[in-house]
Amino acid sequence: MDIPLTWVVLFLVGAVLGWLVAIAERAKQRPAMVVAAVLVGAVGAISLGALVITPALSGAIPLSGFSLPAFLLALLGAILPLMLWYLFAKRRR
Repeated sequence: MDIPLTWVVLFLVGAVLGWLVAIAERAKQRPAMVVAAVLVGAVGAISLGALVITPALSGAIPLSGFSLPAFLLALLGAILPLMLWYLFAKRRR
């Protein structure tokens, strides 16, 4: 079973964005919040960015190689749920 490199890169981009949000939120004291932010970012990059936004705007995601439009749309796909998650987590405090 080969996982295309593009999907791995998109997953890692979302995970890094989630980690950066956790750092910005100062979630070091709560490891569960860091893990949740990383997962929300990674899942957002794959589900929203790669499976919804990219096909709707630019066509299909290439299965190999690197695609700058897919990368940028995955960033958008990771940022949107992370913003919602951050606002929800901030409201619960």
